[in-house]
Amino acid sequence: MKILLVNPPLRETPSMGRPKMMIDIVGKYPPLGILYIGGYLKKYNPYAELKLFDGGADGVEAFQQVVEEFKPDVVGMTTYTFTFSEIKKYIEYIKQTNPSTFVCLGGHHVKCYPNETLKFAEVDAVVAGEGEIAFSELIDALYNKKTLHGIKGIGFKDAETNIIMNEPRDKIKSLDALPFPLREYLDLNKYYCLVGKKRYSTTILSSRDCPYKCLFCSHALSGYRSRSIGNVLDEIEHCLSLGIEDFFFYDDTFNVSKKRLKSFCDGIREKGLKFSWSFRGRVDAISYDLLKDVKELGCYRIQFGVEAGTEKALKNIRKETNLDQVRLAFKWTNSLKIQTVGYFIIGNPGETREDIQSTIDFAIELEPTYANFSILVSTPDSKMNDIMIEKGLMHSDFWLDYMNKLDNVALPPVWGETFSRSELEELQKYAFKKFYQRPKYYFRMLREIN
Repeated sequence: MKILLVNPPLRETPSMGRPKMMIDIVGKYPPLGILYIGGYLKKYNPYAELKLFDGGADGVEAFQQVVEEFKPDVVGMTTYTFTFSEIKKYIEYIKQTNPSTFVCLGGHHVKCYPNETLKFAEVDAVVAGEGEIAFSELIDALYNKKTLHGIKGIGFKDAETNIIMNEPRDKIKSLDALPFPLREYLDLNKYYCLVGKKRYSTTILSSRDCPYKCLFCSHALSGYRSRSIGNVLDEIEHCLSLGIEDFFFYDDTFNVSKKRLKSFCDGIREKGLKFSWSFRGRVDAISYDLLKDVKELGCYRIQFGVEAGTEKALKNIRKETNLDQVRLAFKWTNSLKIQTVGYFIIGNPGETREDIQSTIDFAIELEPTYANFSILVSTPDSKMNDIMIEKGLMHSDFWLDYMNKLDNVALPPVWGETFSRSELEELQKYAFKKFYQRPKYYFRMLREIN
């Protein structure tokens, strides 16, 4: 049985408005979603002939070529709500090339809208939730010509094309039990971070979901689970054997607690591992001594979700941090010459133009190495989405309407009580210009380069 796992080729998420510098910071990393699925299939479905395709690295023409040449029996594809209209074109191409190919879609989009996804003729099944075990059981059933009924966490169509949604599957409790992502099936030369420290870079996850409750996040209070430090370090050692020496911890929050971060540092030291790393973290779960430790052990950049420059906005989005905590975290991190990325959001509930100016001024005060300014928008399965519907800021569930039309890439609604989208886009441009086009910033970056 030939199985093709696909991370589809997609344009950048609409209305991000990021300058090229910020895209370069993010870099191009292997797609962990399909790599985790691939690792699980390799171990538990050994009869499968696996091929992994990353459209983010290879593009549309290469996708068409691999579909034509590999002739997969089953395609498993990651999906995104914002760009589902593009994904539909790819699954249409799969079916046009070989109508008998079984198409199964997964990803966060399917978790939110499984029935709406299955209504498309080209979709044979969906995995609604974490996919490793559910997709493996689906493959086993197809291979052994057994019924799909009873496989938890999937939806499918019966012989009369009726949509069947099986019982939901619980989230995977023991993340340590999962095989490592199948990075060796991809060409590592295609992945990079222009501001990274080593030639080969990868993202890595030490946990799933988030224990915090930010309004704008679809992972908030969604069942946080973490891997053991030993298991994470084993994966790093495996990556080092592949030649990967730069790691970006892509957890929603890597430093969930000071204790866990300290244990990670102790583990690196005990094993004598040498690698470069960076992470996404919170300002209230760090200390000066911990920062000294991570610096000594190869951490060169921390991405902090600051979000806003007023206490009012932080409270409104339920960030559960304050400005003094932010100031202290940046003061410590900058003093140790660890690069920082500050993430800020404009257009938060209750914000005025003066509040947004305060956020811009706060970003300049903190002196992060880089700053990113995003516009608050509705995202599926977030508390913000529900509140916007309740307040009439969205006339209905925008995303359901989009799934029924699919006329273009979705332009998500903004919190429109005070500002229109065009006004927020102008303020976003102003924020980037105000932060980056400063002589002090130019001279600082020149000093760091030299």
